[in-house]
Amino acid sequence: MAEKAEFPEAVREYLQSVAACLGSVPPDVRQDILNDLEAHIRERLAEHAGGRPATEADATVVLSEMDPPESYADAQTAPAHVSVHVSGSWRRLTGGQWALCVCLAGSFLACVLIAVHRGDVNPLLYLFFLACQIVAFVLGIQHWKDGFGKAAVITSALVTVGSLLFLM
Repeated sequence: MAEKAEFPEAVREYLQSVAACLGSVPPDVRQDILNDLEAHIRERLAEHAGGRPATEADATVVLSEMDPPESYADAQTAPAHVSVHVSGSWRRLTGGQWALCVCLAGSFLACVLIAVHRGDVNPLLYLFFLACQIVAFVLGIQHWKDGFGKAAVITSALVTVGSLLFLM
């Protein structure tokens, strides 16, 4: 990883502010958060700069998309896999959030297709529905510490049991 000195001044100040806000957090957790945040900012700067060295203007744009430094102060209660959120970015969803999306989208799609076909449904649709629920369940278990992971496991289990009862 490159030195922090290669960052524009605004980024160094932002990281120092985050570090100051994390003052009560255990040092190893604080360092993990700062390393993750630094890597994320480095990635965003590279994307924004498009191959040229990042400027203060690039840093201003990237930092405007970031949460304020104070938002990291409650890191004690953050999940073990701290995820940096950038507003409006689907690729920044946690595994638990993806699990819940798969569960709900698969259920919704199956319901719509059943309604459209009015009961004359291809058995492959049921396999698709079941596959979505299994994927959601497994992803939810893998991301159990994330509140969305728990929600995905519970929702996929309830939806699967409910649909099996409906089919009987």
